Amino acid sequence: MYDAYQQRITECDRALEQHLKSIADKPADAPPTDPEFSQTASVETPRRPQPKRRRKAGSHAPQFDVGRELHRI
Repeated sequence: MYDAYQQRITECDRALEQHLKSIADKPADAPPTDPEFSQTASVETPRRPQPKRRRKAGSHAPQFDVGRELHRI
């Protein structure tokens, strides 16, 4: 069963990677189009620092760089 689930996870990772690659890049330094957003975006509320979550190395880690893809879009 473990091997079967690992295979399914790998298939899901591949499908997710293909889906993220199909999304167009974000425009570089595009101003927000919503006027409400531009007014509220300048007012920042201070955030409390959140404790970092501990994760096991490699636990449920996709086989591609998800962060790079999300930053790109």
